[in-house]
Amino acid sequence: MTELVLQIMTMPADTNPNGKIFGGWVLAKMDQAAATVCSLSTKNNRAISHYVTRAAKDIQFLAPVEVGDILQCYAEITEKGGTSYTIKVDVHIKDDFNTKVCEGMFVMVHIDSRGRAIPHTN
Repeated sequence: MTELVLQIMTMPADTNPNGKIFGGWVLAKMDQAAATVCSLSTKNNRAISHYVTRAAKDIQFLAPVEVGDILQCYAEITEKGGTSYTIKVDVHIKDDFNTKVCEGMFVMVHIDSRGRAIPHTN
């Protein structure tokens, strides 16, 4: 089930020279949302496990994001491997139309303290 994982207001410091929000800034928020879903999926819903981004793929920027927009990242686990999750992230602007501005897939790997992939804890 897709759920709202992250909501944040865009600020002037996040803009490119054209006054629009940097795509890289949006991508970073998507990555954060994917990591949050992984942490929430662990045993006891505590962010005690560590996940790292293995891949960000099929990223599509669909509409510009403006300063002052409320960015909402919705995410869900679409595939579970032995040590990884594939997560779909959809980004919307909180407006009258719930405008979708970006989407993509993230592969997140569960790691130990030495950075080695390990099985999920749940």
